[in-house]
Amino acid sequence: MYVTTGAIELKLPEGSNRILVKNLFLSCDPYPISGAGVAEDLDSGDPEFKKGDLVWGLTGWEEYSLITASMLFKIHHTDVPLSYHTGILRGEFVFISATSGAVGELVGQFAKLMGCYVVGSAGSNDKVDLLKNKLGFDDAFN
Repeated sequence: MYVTTGAIELKLPEGSNRILVKNLFLSCDPYPISGAGVAEDLDSGDPEFKKGDLVWGLTGWEEYSLITASMLFKIHHTDVPLSYHTGILRGEFVFISATSGAVGELVGQFAKLMGCYVVGSAGSNDKVDLLKNKLGFDDAFN
């Protein structure tokens, strides 16, 4: 085994409209290939983003990601810990998909406790009724 060290320059390919980010926080969602993340913009081919911007969105479980701008949102206020952007505290509105299971039901209830407007998607009218009338979701549909 040989251990070598080296350096590479991280930059976008010429003409790219993507964003190169360094991931700072990653969600602990049950699918580890990608998930919600908070990152710092290192190089941007999109005029809406610039070096140093803090962003959140769908990132890879890796140290650096090359992402399309449509997958990212700027973080304008840093008055809460950046890690909050990877979980249920992403904003004032939370959409919970596939809430027929316990995880979605709990996430919806946590979001309600944090003052979010919660909408659920369920597989039957009985589950829609459960979400709206027993668990307190603001809206739900089948």
